[in-house]
Amino acid sequence: MAFTHTSILPLPDILALGWFFLCWVGYAWYADHRRWGTRELASVLHEYRLR
Repeated sequence: MAFTHTSILPLPDILALGWFFLCWVGYAWYADHRRWGTRELASVLHEYRLR
């Protein structure tokens, strides 16, 4: 019997896992590279602490 990747997880589970990682990476990129909008609370507090 041949061991294939589909015997570990069904195709819908593989697709859901791939979608999850794609969304995760996409949101991480968006959070790091956005250049519009208001400043984040964490960055404002960081500047406050440095002063």
